[in-house]
Amino acid sequence: MKLFTLVPFLLLLVLPSSARAQAVYTFLAVDGLAGPHEKLLYAALVTLDQEALFSTHGNQFKVRSQVRPEELLAAFNAAGAGEVRLVQDRAQGVPPFPVKQRTGNETADEAAYEAAKAAWIAAHPDAYKALVAPATGTGTSNPE
Repeated sequence: MKLFTLVPFLLLLVLPSSARAQAVYTFLAVDGLAGPHEKLLYAALVTLDQEALFSTHGNQFKVRSQVRPEELLAAFNAAGAGEVRLVQDRAQGVPPFPVKQRTGNETADEAAYEAAKAAWIAAHPDAYKALVAPATGTGTSNPE
């Protein structure tokens, strides 16, 4: 009976120190996400959080980490992989900024991207303003 009581008590002592609040953030690599850039960003991430997870899709990448997004963004922008921006949180009802899909028809791809970008900006003007606002230590540029 004592062991039965001791186990939950030990779990209460261990869990708070090992269980960390992790969140998932989506970032946009403005200049693209080539192989060397991906490695630089991943290296910057693991210096902040060795337990973080990292995945990429096109020019966007997702991070699951316990580190605040502002700290992650600063580390990514200092990593030498080009400008990185935080994409608005889907939980706030704002979908990620559109990414150009490459189908082999550059004219159609560009037209579809421009239409998707214009629709996103029209639907989410405040999120767009936040997205193109100058990041600390970087110049201004529009997401492409």
